Amino acid sequence: MRGARAADELTKVGDAGIVAIALGCRVVPHCAAGNCELERAGFVYRGPDGVERTGDVTDVHLSVRRRDDKATCTEVAACAKK
Repeated sequence: MRGARAADELTKVGDAGIVAIALGCRVVPHCAAGNCELERAGFVYRGPDGVERTGDVTDVHLSVRRRDDKATCTEVAACAKK
């Protein structure tokens, strides 16, 4: 059913150990098989041992092109910078 979800599908960020998420991002294109990682932002989380660590949140642009579309990941990344 559209819009349906399991009761345990969503978790509050605080319950997941997330301490902070950066609101700014940087564009760091990395592409493979037509899919591109573009924007990245940092976050801080608390591990099971209570120690704070850092990580990256990455916005991934998936390829949804027709077979005759010749666009490359480089072109997609260039568009993201505009």
